Amino acid sequence: RRFGGFTVFNMRGCPYFCTYCINASIKEIYPDQKIIRKNSIAYVIREMKEVKRRFPHIERIRIDDDSFFFRPLDEIRQFSDSYKKEINLPFECNSDPLTINDEKMKSLVDSGLRHIGIGVQTGSKRINQEIFARAFSRDITLRAAKIINKYSPTLEVTYDFIVLNPFEKENDIIQTFDIIQEFPKPFYLSMNCMAFFPGSQIYSRALEMRIKHNK
Repeated sequence: RRFGGFTVFNMRGCPYFCTYCINASIKEIYPDQKIIRKNSIAYVIREMKEVKRRFPHIERIRIDDDSFFFRPLDEIRQFSDSYKKEINLPFECNSDPLTINDEKMKSLVDSGLRHIGIGVQTGSKRINQEIFARAFSRDITLRAAKIINKYSPTLEVTYDFIVLNPFEKENDIIQTFDIIQEFPKPFYLSMNCMAFFPGSQIYSRALEMRIKHNK
């Protein structure tokens, strides 16, 4: 009731191998399992209809999949058509710079997408490639930001970053400031402190490099 919404998960897993994330560790533990497991669009809509029936007071839905835009365009269009007809509530979701394109964005905004969270994490090429193992270049991130901005102010965006990262040097931090300055306005920022979870790849690397990090 606090935020007037309901959170759903329709897809488990992530296509990427970011070293700070549990998904990379899960892939190591279960190498024979599917990387992505997702519900059908028909199942997703049925679940949301049941949510509306049970909780008629809700004002929006949050799709908390790691990257909802990872679904192919035909599934996005199927979802958008069904959601607009049968659910018709504002909704929000998460995504990443690599999966954003105009066709998916237009379809989802038309069906009610009003907020999107984009995991950027850093503006540093070195940190992205050597430390985080992320496949997102500066150009890819800025291209995604420009596409999202086309739908402002109907669509709000929050860019997520990881800060207080002991692997960073001064130039890495400057590159993060620089990319934030290049994002087309308006936007929100979510700054999250680096956390080394035991068992994660980045935790093991920090131990090897004897990097100290305050809890």
